[in-house]
Amino acid sequence: MWWFPAALTGSAAWAGSGDEPPLAGLDATIFRPAFHGMFLGVEDGTTTDPGALGRVAVSWARDPVVYRLDAGGERPVFTSVTTVDTLVAYTSGRLRLGLQAPVTVAAIGPDTVASGLGDVRLDGFVSIADGLAVDARVSLPTSGVEGYGLEGPGGDLLVAAGARLGRLQLALDTGPSFGPEPVPGVRRGWLAMGGVGVHLSSALAVGAEADLRVPYTSAPIPAVGRVSGSVALSPESSFRIAVGRGLGPGFGAPELQVMAGLTLVPPAPEVAAARRDAPPVVDTARDVPPDPEPVVVPPADPDGDGVAGDEDSCPEVPEDRDGAWDEDGCPEPFVAVTVHLRGSESLPEWQWVEVRDPDGALSPMHEDGGSWVYLVPTRGENTLLATAPGFVPFRTPLAVDQSVEVDVELQVDRGFPLVLEGDLMVPRLPVRWKGDRLLGLDPLIDTLAPLLWSASGWRLSIELAPPNGDGGPWVEQLRAAFRARGISDDRWSAQPGPGPERISFRLVGPRTP
Repeated sequence: MWWFPAALTGSAAWAGSGDEPPLAGLDATIFRPAFHGMFLGVEDGTTTDPGALGRVAVSWARDPVVYRLDAGGERPVFTSVTTVDTLVAYTSGRLRLGLQAPVTVAAIGPDTVASGLGDVRLDGFVSIADGLAVDARVSLPTSGVEGYGLEGPGGDLLVAAGARLGRLQLALDTGPSFGPEPVPGVRRGWLAMGGVGVHLSSALAVGAEADLRVPYTSAPIPAVGRVSGSVALSPESSFRIAVGRGLGPGFGAPELQVMAGLTLVPPAPEVAAARRDAPPVVDTARDVPPDPEPVVVPPADPDGDGVAGDEDSCPEVPEDRDGAWDEDGCPEPFVAVTVHLRGSESLPEWQWVEVRDPDGALSPMHEDGGSWVYLVPTRGENTLLATAPGFVPFRTPLAVDQSVEVDVELQVDRGFPLVLEGDLMVPRLPVRWKGDRLLGLDPLIDTLAPLLWSASGWRLSIELAPPNGDGGPWVEQLRAAFRARGISDDRWSAQPGPGPERISFRLVGPRTP
């Protein structure tokens, strides 16, 4: 239930023309740190758990603003800039709101040293689907450093996409940039930012990413590349360090960048409560005093764990007293996690919860009074998934070192286009048939695909009745739609159903009516 992001920041460089470089209104920091995730400046299309997060980052750039003059030669405006970025954000449901406050500690030029607040940035992030979001950024002209800030409001409107493929992490952000142009073609343009990362373990990761801005004029294209490494210091904090440089002469491409930062993500309230209320570990070998005058010789207990004689299957290794199978005398590499599933409104009978271990395998589960109880490894970061029709699928990291109880509250999906009728799901609006095509199918598949992604044990049974009785074109249309969303053919089936012009869906598998 904890997430381990890291963030850093950087500066920029420019090569322009003219006899005298203009200083007013320059924004030489096209790089902006991302609010969460494994990448420095690339959002991976997902939000954090509900609650707050924060980042503090320090960057140093050599020759971040250099002008190439028409008469020949170069003139540095700033030979080095040191910046401290503070980012805070709050996530609720699919929405994240954030604020970035950069402070220029020292902007050193040939003749001056300047410092002060930079251009404050507001960030609005809306998750559309798993791994896909829209990120709107607005920069305000608050800089107090001459020659290092905007003259008016600016911003970016980006589509953020990402995917996790085993240990590999991919992300891509792209969209237009808006704002004043103190130097033609500098601020406005089209942004493209991409990253590739590798999770070496649950605590270590390395990555590489690149930013480029294509100006709307003939100005040089700025491009920046960097490599980074991060380490999780605790379930709530991580540290990252990176080195980058410009890949060309464009504005915002520094000769060299060095960045370091710390990220803090407080645990969600239900996780903090589970830690606080978890029962203490009891060591019976220590708490039960020995009989001062034993009548009989007690069975041998070499490891001192309170399980003696033939009842101790591991006489040389003490029991770990984690609440799971403590009576056999052997330590287990896992603990018991009990999940209680609730909803902001009444949940349907269709419900699904699963926990996957750090290798992606399903953890063993059994039911206990309507709750789910899992045997979860303690060796790394697990993943908890939960879903129900009509509610937003829930996914979060889960790292535990003792048995806990976790409450998961699902949020209603107000855009859910299906209605539950007993054990069936039918479209809210009547289906429309035109030739060999079913109109309005994509919103239905966009709703059902995340249910199948989140519930590996469910299959979808579809009943359909076209107006002409030939369901073949419908089946092919369904197959193409599911495959486009990564759903294989073995996760669904179609058969004739009541009509006319009707389609209905039924989930089949564990925990379905």
